[in-house]
Amino acid sequence: MLLARLLLLVLLESLSWWCFVLPGAFVELGSEAHARAVEPGANRRQRQAGALEMALVQVEPLCRLGLQALAAPLLAAVDAVLADEEAPRETCDGLGDAEDGGGRTVVDAVRRYLEAAPGDVLEALLQAVLARSDVPGAARCAALRLLLRADVRSLGVGVLAAEHHARAVRCLRAQGAGLRALDLKGAWLRGVDLDAFCEALRSLGALRVLGVPHAATDKLLEAVAEHCPKLTALDVSGETDVSRRGLEALCRGAGAPKALQVLDVGNLAEASVSAEDAAFLLRSLPNLRSLGSYARVGAALLALQDQDGEDAERAALRLEYLRDIGTTTRAADAILALCPSLRAVYLDAPEPGVLPALAALPLLADLKLHQFDVRELERLLSTAGAGVRVTELELLFGRAGPLDLTRLATLCPGLQRLECYFVDCSSSGRAAWRALQSVGVFHAQLARHALLDLALGAPRLQRLGVGCALPDLSDTDVQDLCGAELQEVWLAQAVRLTQAAALCFLTGCPRLTSLGELSGWDVTPDQVEELRRHCELSNLDVGLWYFPRDGALGIFEA
Repeated sequence: MLLARLLLLVLLESLSWWCFVLPGAFVELGSEAHARAVEPGANRRQRQAGALEMALVQVEPLCRLGLQALAAPLLAAVDAVLADEEAPRETCDGLGDAEDGGGRTVVDAVRRYLEAAPGDVLEALLQAVLARSDVPGAARCAALRLLLRADVRSLGVGVLAAEHHARAVRCLRAQGAGLRALDLKGAWLRGVDLDAFCEALRSLGALRVLGVPHAATDKLLEAVAEHCPKLTALDVSGETDVSRRGLEALCRGAGAPKALQVLDVGNLAEASVSAEDAAFLLRSLPNLRSLGSYARVGAALLALQDQDGEDAERAALRLEYLRDIGTTTRAADAILALCPSLRAVYLDAPEPGVLPALAALPLLADLKLHQFDVRELERLLSTAGAGVRVTELELLFGRAGPLDLTRLATLCPGLQRLECYFVDCSSSGRAAWRALQSVGVFHAQLARHALLDLALGAPRLQRLGVGCALPDLSDTDVQDLCGAELQEVWLAQAVRLTQAAALCFLTGCPRLTSLGELSGWDVTPDQVEELRRHCELSNLDVGLWYFPRDGALGIFEA
């Protein structure tokens, strides 16, 4: 008990120091610097030494400094709560019995101190604690008790072991009434814990977004339908025990969320939700925009057509995203007929003739393809207006020839993101990529001249990732890769690049935040350390990624 009170005092004093003393220190530091600047007889050598000392101190964002100042004393207070909770307690809403000792006193005192803090500050602090990998489950639950209150709007509990599920659910029920978004994907609720969460939903009626993957049952869907009428996004994907009864309760229950726009019911082999069940969801939820990772939407649309009959008048769905595997030409016709609002499509192994047909979708802007024909993709993009609308392309395992980047730039002048995995890329000349911001080419062939053509033609490029071998790329080429907007560079197999190339990136890219992968360059660990020192002296916030060749992970962050 005495330890708990002492640690609480440390927390309060640290918070007070951060809120009140630190700004004064900034003012004092600024005053001293100003005095040195105007002092007529100041010693030049002392000023230079002072400037060098200041240069060695890297300036970090104020938000990071604040969270660092708060994290240690907060976790100390959490440990104090845990120490006072050695005796078992069954309730969280009362925070223990009246005679439970110091645990309740500590929690109440910390809460009183934090009453004046805005909810978004507590939310950011809570998420900073829960995002740490070194925080044990018991400390996570105690942090929830300390920081979760009615004006905290968003919460992700992180990875939480089964033995802590009950306490976390009790805290959510007692203190989570204001939550608008709740993510439990790190806590796979089962049995009595899942039943308790279904009861806790009575207190979480303000939720708009709920993620409970790998845990859904019919009972959970019934509880959602009864207690969460404002829900717009629900994730019940993964390993589930859901039947048609639960889906019907979700769609037709007394408080069913009619505003539901995103319902993720995807799982391995779609074992829990059949195409007929998905067709029922599409028919019953009028505002549905996406079935998430569910991969048989094409079959569901065909089932919907079969249920209505060949000659029935069909109202268009509001789907904006769909994923489908093995798309047939008949399924493609159903997609075009029922989903005119599609903006994003992910097709896996579509049949010949399917891709060119997608040109009839007037809003299609985001396209992801797996096991596709490169020539059919070019036919789609070359159709009048189709390529102009596309802003994002993610391509995996292309066949029938390399992808011509020069032609792609002409067909898709508004392209912002391009990702290629196992898709060879070529270039027939330099082209203008006026909107391109992100490029990734991995496990494929990309010639040096194609990379340089792309970089020189993309003035707005922010991310450049190339995982394939670049044996001809040298230090003299790096200047052409640098750009004013470039933030992330990943060149995994550029064996001729040296420390000079890294320095060129650091000096030629003013917004650079990440540079790698240096073990694939002609750079030694000692040179990486020298680069890190350069970043410190130059006050650069750049992560230098280096994986030693012996297989051990080594990451140097500046």
